[in-house]
Amino acid sequence: MQPITLRKMTEEEFIYWNEWSLSSYAKSLVTAGQCTESGARAQAESDFSAALKDGLSTQNHHILIAENAENIPIGMLWYETENPTHAYIADLAIYAAYQRMGYGQAILSELERILTQDGIPVIVLHVFTHNTAAIKLYEKCGYSAMQVDQAEEGSLYMKKVLQASAPYKNCPVYETEHFTLRLISDADADDLFVCYSDVKAWDIFNADRCTSDFRYTTREQMTQCLRDWLYCYENGYFIRFSIIDKSTKKAVGTIEMFGDSTFLDGKSGGVLRIDLASPYEIEQQIGELLATANHHFFTLFNVKTILTKAIPAATERRAALLAAGYKPFAWEAGREHYFMKRVKETDV
Repeated sequence: MQPITLRKMTEEEFIYWNEWSLSSYAKSLVTAGQCTESGARAQAESDFSAALKDGLSTQNHHILIAENAENIPIGMLWYETENPTHAYIADLAIYAAYQRMGYGQAILSELERILTQDGIPVIVLHVFTHNTAAIKLYEKCGYSAMQVDQAEEGSLYMKKVLQASAPYKNCPVYETEHFTLRLISDADADDLFVCYSDVKAWDIFNADRCTSDFRYTTREQMTQCLRDWLYCYENGYFIRFSIIDKSTKKAVGTIEMFGDSTFLDGKSGGVLRIDLASPYEIEQQIGELLATANHHFFTLFNVKTILTKAIPAATERRAALLAAGYKPFAWEAGREHYFMKRVKETDV
């Protein structure tokens, strides 16, 4: 593989690249059938302005020059990390004189190294379907097509889960005295509907910043929720484990966890959600689940802190949290009643 380095684009380079990229993008919009020739340039400028509000200084957008071993610019890369669950490649170009020399693969490899170091588990990108050479490159580098609702005709979205994000390829299974924790399954719908239709448990569920309150009254709602959770797992956003009661072999709740390298004041962390049917809302049993999280999740999700919610009425849960080393944490408006635990060598 060709050795390359990535450096920030200069303002002078940005002016040249911006004009070149706008023209190239406008032509692609026409070729893909997404725009007329007369309207393509205006559409391209609108898209660029929306994405790069502050030009080269736009926050979370990284516009870089790739240089070879002789420090000669051979291409460029633009990616953004506005969503901490994944990076999005907005543009990748190899200059004409250096094409078909392995530099595209080298740039992608260097990006993967950077993102792995930053704790970002997934790369997503868009490519026009007429750009068969780029599609072949991405496939060679391990990217696969995504199913995207309402994707424009002539567009293809692809993703790659990075090797360091192994749980999103092979989800681990954990055993406690009374429970097995494993990735949720469509087959859990009946069991989990018992949990998520349990009125006594509803107030304890943590639905902060979620698209659902998880208070379900039909099995169809549960089935759709499982599909949504599995989609998020497949795209590296978070993992939902089913909590299986070993004595009954039934799912009695779920645990969700994710990792974010800049989650809390620029430091790595994540939110732990534990949803249980009301008969299992017992300090000892919650303690078993917290012990597993403490022992495995700091390393699995590469985080330094774990936050979880327990409202004042959840007395059994609060007692379990305190016993497991979690401390009350004043977070932000809309996120009250949280507890935090920081990583310790004894936990991992």
